[in-house]
Amino acid sequence: MKLRVGICDDEESVIWVLQQYMERYQMQKDIEFEIESFTNGKELLQSNQKNPYHIALLDVEMPEIDGLEVAKKLREDVQDDIIIVFVTSYPKYMQDSFDVQPFQFLVKPIQYEQMEKLFRDIVHRYEHSRITKVIVETDGEKRVIQVRDIVYMKTLKDKKPILQYVLQNETITGEGTIQQWEASLQSYAFISPCRGYLVNLKYVVAVERLGLRLVDGMTIPISRRRVKMVQDLFLEKTMVVMN
Repeated sequence: MKLRVGICDDEESVIWVLQQYMERYQMQKDIEFEIESFTNGKELLQSNQKNPYHIALLDVEMPEIDGLEVAKKLREDVQDDIIIVFVTSYPKYMQDSFDVQPFQFLVKPIQYEQMEKLFRDIVHRYEHSRITKVIVETDGEKRVIQVRDIVYMKTLKDKKPILQYVLQNETITGEGTIQQWEASLQSYAFISPCRGYLVNLKYVVAVERLGLRLVDGMTIPISRRRVKMVQDLFLEKTMVVMN
């Protein structure tokens, strides 16, 4: 598991401690952190827009823009699922933070045992929750896309590993492979009916002899060896909806 973490604290000594604890934790556990640190909340917000964080560790009291305001802006940036952790010397701020739904508080001075428990809880949450958004790199930018909006993905044969992402309202081209997305989206009833395609069964209205018919009338081919598997999954999905 790889998690992007943004740290923001106007005390560089606190940042250093947090980084050391996280490096220690990832050496002990099967986890990888991509850590970026800032002493200014605006810089963290700018970086988050380019490449969103999974976790933000925010000092509450900072000059210019405090941690509570940074957290509000993170929530506004279509990131209702980012894990926000406040790092503070003043537990009194807990009451003021309810609007931004923090995951936990770390009270300074921070001990390694606190960080260990925090990331154990975070990893547990990720392992037991379903993702609702994915990040696609397209034209040098990171796009956050709702899983429910993906109709299907298609490999552009002459531009591997580049995919065409067909969404409800637009089509974009970005990096990725069918194998990569098939593994991560399996629990969302995405299926690869043939080589080079990954389809969201939510948009399938019928499984025909040699193709999946989508809500817009398009038909995506099914390889002969996958017909039975696709039929079974479509039936399973249909039964779940009826129940």
